[in-house]
Amino acid sequence: MASVHGAYDTALPLVRTRAGDIEEFDVAKISQRLQGVVGDLHVDADMVVHNVMRDMLQSRAVTDTTELDARVAREAQSLNAVHPHYGLLSGRVAAMDLQRKVAPTFSAAVDAALDMGICLDEGFVAAVREHAAAYDAAVRPERDLQFDGFGMYTLQRAYLMRAKDGSIAETPQFLYMRVAVAIHKGDVPRVKELYDVLSRHQGSMATPTLFNAGLQRQQLSSCILMSTREDSIDGIYDTLSDCARYSKNAAGIGVAVSNLRARGAAIGDTSAKADGVPTFLRVFNASARAVNQGGRRPGSMAVYVEPWHPDCLDIIELRLPTGTATERARDLFYALWIPDEFMRRVAADAEWTLVCPSDMLPDEPKLDEVHGAAFDALYAKVEARLRAGGALPANRVVKAREMWMRILEVNFETGMPYILFKDHANATSNQSFLGTIRSSNLCAEIIEYTQGKADAVCNLASVSASAFVCKHVDGTVTYDYEGLHAACAVLARALDAVIDVTTYSTPGSRGTNAALRPVGLGVQGLADVFSAHGAAFGDAQSKALNKEIFATMYHAAVGESAALAQEKGAFPHFDECPMARGVLQMDMWAQLNEAEGWEPSARYDWDALRESVQRGVRNSLSIALMPTASTAIMMRNTECFAPCVSNVYIRTTNSGEYVVWNPVLTQTLEDKGLWTPAVRAYLRQNEGSIAGCPGVPRDIQRVFRTAYEVRNKPIVDLAADRARYVCQSQSMNMYLPRPDGDVSTDALITSLHRALLHAWRRGLPTGKYYLHTKSAGRTQVVSVTDATRASDAASDAASDAASAAAPAAADGGACSLRKDGDDGECLVCSA
Repeated sequence: MASVHGAYDTALPLVRTRAGDIEEFDVAKISQRLQGVVGDLHVDADMVVHNVMRDMLQSRAVTDTTELDARVAREAQSLNAVHPHYGLLSGRVAAMDLQRKVAPTFSAAVDAALDMGICLDEGFVAAVREHAAAYDAAVRPERDLQFDGFGMYTLQRAYLMRAKDGSIAETPQFLYMRVAVAIHKGDVPRVKELYDVLSRHQGSMATPTLFNAGLQRQQLSSCILMSTREDSIDGIYDTLSDCARYSKNAAGIGVAVSNLRARGAAIGDTSAKADGVPTFLRVFNASARAVNQGGRRPGSMAVYVEPWHPDCLDIIELRLPTGTATERARDLFYALWIPDEFMRRVAADAEWTLVCPSDMLPDEPKLDEVHGAAFDALYAKVEARLRAGGALPANRVVKAREMWMRILEVNFETGMPYILFKDHANATSNQSFLGTIRSSNLCAEIIEYTQGKADAVCNLASVSASAFVCKHVDGTVTYDYEGLHAACAVLARALDAVIDVTTYSTPGSRGTNAALRPVGLGVQGLADVFSAHGAAFGDAQSKALNKEIFATMYHAAVGESAALAQEKGAFPHFDECPMARGVLQMDMWAQLNEAEGWEPSARYDWDALRESVQRGVRNSLSIALMPTASTAIMMRNTECFAPCVSNVYIRTTNSGEYVVWNPVLTQTLEDKGLWTPAVRAYLRQNEGSIAGCPGVPRDIQRVFRTAYEVRNKPIVDLAADRARYVCQSQSMNMYLPRPDGDVSTDALITSLHRALLHAWRRGLPTGKYYLHTKSAGRTQVVSVTDATRASDAASDAASDAASAAAPAAADGGACSLRKDGDDGECLVCSA
């Protein structure tokens, strides 16, 4: 059969119109449309069109006109290896293409979604129809053009509503309006202000909220904390049953297991012996694999255990890569909930006694039920009794430092267990009046009380700190704290409303959330703020910015909570909490504040806030700094408060590879005339590090150090400084090289030991979330397209002859749930 091209005898590619006619590719028409979105981007649009035409000719296939924009977007994205503006061009083309395929207004898109069989919440639909004119007028379609190609890919893959046939039912702006209406319903002013914050990329609701807002089942919460119900078969399997329900609805789970008896303990009055906690955790592991998160990925669960438990080391070794699958439980995450007494004995190289919950007398509280001085006294009493009895097995008395070093060794093999400090977490919580908090959550930033079937729930959002950087025409940079304050207040109000909108998997979680109303406002793009100001991680300017930004967030969130209490009432248990006495978060750090000479920001009147909160707050907790893996991608931010892991990396997806540059670095280099093929090649060859790059000034190299080039001490110090404004905790990662010929395992373990000891001494509740390691010199080669080489050659042919390589992203994102080769992100708590 003769080809179509042969039949038409044309030198231009052929396209098939929507009417079915075959026509020549209209170069001028495509170029004109592309120029319409180029704007201020530094791109060669004609080259993009030329390359698309060349590829179409080479394929000798007729292209549907409906596919042309997708081809253009892919071609522009392939040129992102030359300049990140090509990624922005790709995103703009993809956004325009999507806008043409979706209904023209928000209300029409909602009606179309219903016609497509998407099940929506009746209250949401009613609010849209009642206020259609106002909501349609508030939407700003042009803001869809702020996404880059990878951001649009992420949105279309995971966030935008789809029908069963896979067709997308909304644009990004309609997504943001859907979320705002689902949260505030018919309150038009509140809907508009929340939409504006989201659509301007000043903040983001958490991934579950973006997924499910407005849908028939609005599961908007991110985090669940729970304790094993009781030390019995019924208690264990009751816990497992609820874990499965939470996983089905896409929540990440943290579960405390320190109340379960250890291996070898007697079972009741029988001669039978317990198999220990690891045996049951393998069952939980199987459940996590079987009950996935809304069909998106296996259930995610972190297991918390205290270091006095005899099964502690066996539990944290369940994720080791060695051993058979039947010996391990590698789909669970593991965390230690460490009392101060253990750390004191580590520092003193003293002995440590392992205590089984079954060792406790009937009239004694359990060790997991007490903290601080009460724990110290009870532990000393039980330890003395067990040692005096003479029946304590030899393996139940260990050297605390040896046990600690094994914990650190396991970290280098698995990246975990997370390290959290029980006494710090309890001493600095506004929920401390309820009793001892037994664990954190999946990502180690939520600190909430649980008891029996009263599971804790938290709803999350994050503010984009980088959105408030102001660059002036004279080259100076300032920060808009008023804008940050306003955005935080909007997000805090939205989070409170989510508590009443979201659906709950169990009655216990519904009751707890209604009684305590905790929320977690986090941050993303902090490293971008530092680098935009020319500040390196840990220097004086970054410390000042860090302090002022989090003071602003706390003041805004707590102030809005106090205002909400006047409108709607305080949370039911308010009268019992520290804030009822005017105790702010910073006041809970009084002893360390005095020892360290820490002073609060002078920007705000804290006495006025103390007076205000004594009249009531709507939320028992307000600030929690979570990972922001997915939403940071969409807003082109560095993740949460972490250092930039790499100044260039690739994301491999089902649709190809996306090269992602640090946009602040590329702009800085371009402003100084240093964004050259040689610099690009250096970054690709050196795993995203600019250190030592010829021709790049040392001050730029210092500002743009990667996480592996920033010591862990300044990471800890910045976390401790802002912790006075964080009423829950922080998903703080640490970064170290992997052991190799140049760096010994012992040296790295010592480095990790010192960093964690420093975190403990500075009072952090979370000492370490995930340990990220990478091999020095590990490089993943990435092929560069002919078009990329041609473009670079136009400016510097000699430099572009260098080989091109880019680092993989697997070694250091802020979220531990990413897997190598996974084209997705953590879809649990990302805010």
